Amino acid sequence: MKGDFSRLTGRKATNNHYNAVLKQQGRVQLDSDWNELISIVDHQRKTRTIDTIGQSGAPIHNSGFKIIHPGNGLQDLLITSGRYYVGGLLVETSPSSSLPVRSFSGIHRMMVDDTKIDGILLAPNQWLMIFTKEDPSGIIAQITDTGTNWVEVNADLSPLSFDTLPTLKYLLLYSGQTDHPNAGNYQTGHDQTGQEETGQEQTDLIYLDVWERHITAIEDPHLREIALGGPDTDTRSKIIAQVKILPGVGNTDCDEEISGWNDLVKFPNGRLSTRL
Repeated sequence: MKGDFSRLTGRKATNNHYNAVLKQQGRVQLDSDWNELISIVDHQRKTRTIDTIGQSGAPIHNSGFKIIHPGNGLQDLLITSGRYYVGGLLVETSPSSSLPVRSFSGIHRMMVDDTKIDGILLAPNQWLMIFTKEDPSGIIAQITDTGTNWVEVNADLSPLSFDTLPTLKYLLLYSGQTDHPNAGNYQTGHDQTGQEETGQEQTDLIYLDVWERHITAIEDPHLREIALGGPDTDTRSKIIAQVKILPGVGNTDCDEEISGWNDLVKFPNGRLSTRL
C-alpha cells in the first residue's frame, strides 16, 4: 500500500449500492469517508461513460491517439493529440486542444492568435496536422520556424488556402511519449522477437494501454506542502496511457486471434520480484 489510509471502503460501498456520503454534525472526520465518496462518484462516472460511449471511443470533434506514419524515411510514428475513452476513463494527450488558423501567408506560413497550445510552445521540428472543414485529413508537416503570431512548416499549404475553418493539431512522436519514456523508435521489418525480417511489408498491432497509477510525494514532490516545511499531503490518482506495439503479427484480420496477444492481456500472478 503506497498511501497511509485508515481503511478503504470503496468496494464495499459499490456492492452496497451506496450513492452518497452524508456528513453529520459533531462527528469525527475520517479519510475513509472522503475516499469512499470519491469511490462512489468514480464508479458512477465510469459506469455512465461506458453505458454512453462503450468500452472505448473518441469524440468526433477532438479525437486523439490516431496513428499516422508520414513516410519519408521517418523511423517513428505520429500520434494525434486529443481525447479518448477507455473503460470509462478519460485519456488526454498533452497538449490536447487544437489551435485555429486565422489565415495563410504564402505557401508555408500560417497566422495564428497564439503559438502555444495548452501552455506548450510550438517550436521547430515539431509535427503538426493542418486540416479544414473540407479536408479533415489535412496536411502533415514539420515546423521550420515560429514568430509572433505565425508558424512556418515544410509543406505546401496552398491547397487549403480557400477552405473554411483551418485548424492545426499537435502531433506527438511515438518515441517521445511522456507516459512511456522507454518506448523507443518505431522500426519496421522486425518480428515479435525483434529479429529482422527479409520482406518489405509488415503488419504490426498498435494498441493503447491505459490504467490508473497511484501517485505519492515520491513520484511528485510538488504534493508536499512547502509552506509547512514540506510534509507529505494527500496522494493522487493519475491516468497513464501508453501507445504500444506488438510487431510482426502477420496478415491478420481484426476478428482473428493474434499470436502473442493473449499473453499481453492475461492477468498477472500478483507476485512481486525483488533483488538487491
